[in-house]
Amino acid sequence: MKHPAPDYEPAGSSALKITHVDKPISLCGLIGDISVLVCIACLIISIADNAACERRRASCESLPLEEQFSIDCRRTWCNGWAFIMISAIMWPFLICFSCYNHNSTTENYLKTYMKTKKKFSSPEQAIAKVERYVQNIINTKVKAGIEVKCSHRTTRNTSYTDSNGKHHRRTETVTVTTFCHTYNFTPVVSSIDNSPFSGDDINRLDYHNAKTKCLAFDSYISINVPEDLRRFMEAWRSHLQNANRHRDVTVNATVIIEPATPLVSNQMIPIDFAYSCFLTDSTYCLFTVFGCRSLYELIIRTDISTCEINFKKSASMVPNAEAYSPHPAGGETLPMSLHGAGKVPVSPDGGYSGGAGKV
Repeated sequence: MKHPAPDYEPAGSSALKITHVDKPISLCGLIGDISVLVCIACLIISIADNAACERRRASCESLPLEEQFSIDCRRTWCNGWAFIMISAIMWPFLICFSCYNHNSTTENYLKTYMKTKKKFSSPEQAIAKVERYVQNIINTKVKAGIEVKCSHRTTRNTSYTDSNGKHHRRTETVTVTTFCHTYNFTPVVSSIDNSPFSGDDINRLDYHNAKTKCLAFDSYISINVPEDLRRFMEAWRSHLQNANRHRDVTVNATVIIEPATPLVSNQMIPIDFAYSCFLTDSTYCLFTVFGCRSLYELIIRTDISTCEINFKKSASMVPNAEAYSPHPAGGETLPMSLHGAGKVPVSPDGGYSGGAGKV
């Protein structure tokens, strides 16, 4: 139910403050990146050394036959191809290892940074955008639902072509979802915001003295759910899971309680609008191609300051919530009621479904 969020410390009149990036960089990722660079260096050196050896051997072959077996010519047997093959084989594996250890937060930072830099021309405009976002999350209500998914595992035969152009067939096991529906429980939930800041606090951030080129915002949210609402949603979750059990082999029901306005977990705005060769999509793609994402993060972290935004909300049940029953998807084997009572009125702004915040 609660999204994990780091503790915050009020700074002056606001709970928002700017800090330098202190997120740990994967040591395994850095080792993988360094290994990729070493592998590339060995590959280049081996190719250059092998080319020089081939030139010496060609010059020896032009000598008289008796001189071709001299000590100097016998030293020109070239074994660089072995190192070239080893490096060429290891490179893809090292790149895959580096990509596996990448941090998606950096991708989110760069994506929003590039969009903001194209759309605005000053840090004040960019800050105003974040201010509106923060105020929207504060003003938004909490929505609730129960997502039911029915699925089964099956095997299927697929064909593929190998590197030699030969066609092969293989059997793989996949999950097939046959039913997915989110039952709306937003009408029975009310909420208030307890965040210790407002959108105006974004404008009060002393970003001009951050001494970095960018300011990143990491958003977290914690939704306090009382025990009566938790029991109510759990009872309906179990009921709806049993009501749809006939649809397929596997039936999963998940309670979802989250803000109606989606949270932007990671976003970054420019403070200095001057061109930076590292803070671009092309540079990031270049480091990615060579499998050096962790090294890229280590380089750019000195250019980024961060501000953690910890939203807090409290949810509660409306009066007569026990009488509510959601709109059926059709085909349920149990009645859409826990107690057989009538429904509470559905508000016009209800009807939300889906989401990421789960009990």
